[in-house]
Amino acid sequence: MGQAVTLARWIGTGRRPVTAGRVLRKADVAAAGAALGVDVPARLRTMADIRALYRPWCVAVAAGLLQVEDGSVTPGRRWRTGPLTMGACWPGGSRGCAR
Repeated sequence: MGQAVTLARWIGTGRRPVTAGRVLRKADVAAAGAALGVDVPARLRTMADIRALYRPWCVAVAAGLLQVEDGSVTPGRRWRTGPLTMGACWPGGSRGCAR
């Protein structure tokens, strides 16, 4: 979960374009990998092929930290209420997100 929060922080409060497969474009993958400390190969097919990056992406989307729609990723419903201070989010959990 901590990596999902880190990825959401990296996305920030703006909007970034995504592919038809609903993942970051190749142009953004290296920077996202650097934010998480994940090595990204110089040649890649899609972000989804990099498990160490794709898993936190999926967790961030499922937890509501990120929202993917209309060809972009933006802060999700949990992120819009304020920045997270730690990775204490879990969908459906009673604790919610620590601020």
